[in-house]
Amino acid sequence: MEQLYRQIEPLVRSCGELLRSRIKSEGQIHHKGEVDFVTDTDLAVSRRLCEGLPALLPGSRVITEEQPEHSFDYSQDTWVIDPLDGTSNYIFDLHASAVSVALIRGKEPALGIIYNPYLDELFHAIRGKGAFLNGAQIHACSKERLLDGMVAVGTSPYHRELSAATFQKLQRIFERCIDIRRCGSAALDLAAVACGRMAGFYEELLSTWDYAAGALLITEAGGKITRADGSPLRFDGKESIVAAGAGVHAELLEAAGC
Repeated sequence: MEQLYRQIEPLVRSCGELLRSRIKSEGQIHHKGEVDFVTDTDLAVSRRLCEGLPALLPGSRVITEEQPEHSFDYSQDTWVIDPLDGTSNYIFDLHASAVSVALIRGKEPALGIIYNPYLDELFHAIRGKGAFLNGAQIHACSKERLLDGMVAVGTSPYHRELSAATFQKLQRIFERCIDIRRCGSAALDLAAVACGRMAGFYEELLSTWDYAAGALLITEAGGKITRADGSPLRFDGKESIVAAGAGVHAELLEAAGC
């Protein structure tokens, strides 16, 4: 698996460079929903990964956000990818977007990579081998109470019907921690939890490609990530996500009213 990661790293970095150097224009932006967008860059990165990853691991298949349909059949090695996590950030040039790649083996992540090309920060984790940022090992927050850290949050903007419940929970979380942060890229938020920048993360509804790589990063960094009812993730569809350092995960679940 470590050898496979070394082969994949240049591919992911090249995708990040494509993201960073691409010139954005109105003609590149397409609507998937009222506030859900896809750009030509999303599609170009998706094509590059869909071609490159199976070539590095023969017999594997790819699930990407940009496919019209998704079948979470993990009977064979499966790449779950978000070619450009944080598309709205990308459109408005906020420099908070990432390439996210996870390899699911045995129905659980075996390899996870999240790359922020704007900061040249490459996070990766291998099951049983730890989590790393640019080659240096990272660890989740070791705090014992939320009041000693900040919590990253998401607002599930594609599911506005959840907004009232979401913001009630965010208020409770805000009251229990130093402050909350809304990055706009769930992958980068989960990476921030893995390296201890954030004490925790909560979002009411995320797709598998949003959390698969980050989930492995967090567990390998000594943190904890679960569904909002505290049960294990299944990596087979949309989930409510609570992730945190091991010492504050239970408090975050309680603060969110889950």
